[in-house]
This record gives sequence, C-alpha cells and structure tokens, in this order.
Amino acid sequence: MTTSNAPALKIIALGGLHEIGKNTWVFEYNDEIMLLDGGLSFPDNMMPGVNVVLPDMTYLRENKHKIKGMIVTHGHEDHIGAISFHLKQFEIPVIYGPRLAMALLEDKLREAGVLNRTELRRVMPRDIVRVGTNFFVEFIRNTHSIADSFSIAINTPAGMVIHSGDFKIDHTPVDGEFFDLARLAEHGEKGVLALISDSTNAERPGITPSERAVYPNLEKYIMMAKGRVIITTFASSVHRVNMILDIADKQGRVVGVVGRSMLNVIAHARNLGYIKCRDDLFQPLQNLRHYRDDQILILTTGSQGGPMSAL
Repeated sequence: MTTSNAPALKIIALGGLHEIGKNTWVFEYNDEIMLLDGGLSFPDNMMPGVNVVLPDMTYLRENKHKIKGMIVTHGHEDHIGAISFHLKQFEIPVIYGPRLAMALLEDKLREAGVLNRTELRRVMPRDIVRVGTNFFVEFIRNTHSIADSFSIAINTPAGMVIHSGDFKIDHTPVDGEFFDLARLAEHGEKGVLALISDSTNAERPGITPSERAVYPNLEKYIMMAKGRVIITTFASSVHRVNMILDIADKQGRVVGVVGRSMLNVIAHARNLGYIKCRDDLFQPLQNLRHYRDDQILILTTGSQGGPMSAL
C-alpha cells in the first residue's frame, strides 16, 4: 500500500499497447528504470523503403542513466527484435530471459556488434531475479506459440504487478511445459496492484484449440501427398515445427530446411531440447535430388507471403 508521500510506480508502454508489434514496457520507481521486452514491427504498404518500425526511444535516451536492466518474456521478433537497435543508443546492464530467447538474442547482438554492451542471463521457471534495488522479478511459465515463454510477476515497493506476456492457455502443450496457473493464483490471493495482460484475439469469445489439434490433419495431408511436400510456417513456431519433423520421420521423408531464421531457430531449439529428432532427418538442399519426390519434405519460412521471403 502506498501513501501520498511515497514515490509513484510509473508504468509506460512505449510500444505494443493497442497494436501488434513494438512491445516495449518501462517500469520506473525512484531513479531506477527496468525495461520489459524490446520489440519491433514491420512496415505496412504505406511505408515504402522502411525495413523495420521501432518505438520512440527518446524517453530512454534522456533517462539512460536510470536503466538497471531488462526482462524478456519470449523470443518473438515483436519482443526482442529491437534490442540490438536500443543497445546502439544506450547500455542495458543486464538482460534476463528464457534460454531460447537468449540464444536467439545473442545471435542478433553479435551480428549487430553490440554483444559487449550488455550481459545476457538465462532463467528457468519460477526463478526470481533482482533488477536494481526496487524490482524483484519472478518468471512464471506460460504457453504460447513459441517454446520457452513466460509471464512475469514484478514485486515493487508500490505493490505486485503481473505482466502476462503473450500467451494462449494450452492444456496439452506439445513440449509438456504447462502454464503455471497455480503460481499466478498464489499471487492473486496475496493481492495484485496491476495486471498487464495481452494476447492476440483475447477479446474474441471462445477458446483457442491446443497446438496438438493440428497434428492429425498435418499427418493426414502429408500422408496423402503423392510428391514432395512444401510447408511454410513461422520459424519461431517451435511446437509446430517439432510436429512436422515428427510426421516427416514417421512417414519416411527427409527434410530440407530453407530460410535463415528457420535454420537458426531449429538449431537452437535442438540444442535446448525443444526439438528432438535424429540428425540424418535433415538433408542439405543439394542432396534432395538423390531422393524420390515422395521422400522429401521442405520446411521453409515465408508464411506471410513476403516478396523477399524464402518461399
């Protein structure tokens, strides 16, 4: 409980509020700032010549001396894609996040030449980290279209704030990592100052089917295919990629992977155990000519029909 003389907790959305993309939140108490996510979005048809869209970082540039660290909820571009751009403008002493998100982010920062401007620390479910002196942050497992995703409980002097992160409640997750609803309920029993909750189509009535629901039809149509199969999906949809690889293996097809982001995500997800398959399931594209068409499955990026995408 705060009093009139106590400092206020400022919660500022620099991006991601009432929009898809650019998810960037600022939590400020006294002279300390903690960031939550640093995402970008992609241009629409009215933005010719623009490659990416970033939130306005003026406030953070003006208050960069207050920044104590960043929390990352998951590894989607609209949550981590802008961090390398931010680090070119100001330092972030430490970034905490899931193992998969940190692996993807490390690649981005190394490529941008800013890996030395921060420290990446990986967390596990229910880990609690301290950012500055005023923020104690707990990572609570949730379920989402990408593996290794978290909701966040932020304990501040003003009270508890829950940030849901992006989520869908999946009671039969592909990777067996269940949404830790019990932990959220515990915080609810103790009392929450503010809930920040966002998920695409959350305002629509009804429920979202489990990711496992697509498996039977995927299996059916791949089995019916008389020639080679080409499947496009988001590279970050680790659960779906895992199911496609499992089906390909069962049906005796080798897999050719097309698209840099798909190659990167699969490599990191395999290293972390989120994708499990045998090594020889994958074949370089030049080797596919040695197989019959009905022995081939090509997995590629480009599901949104981008003119420069791999598809």
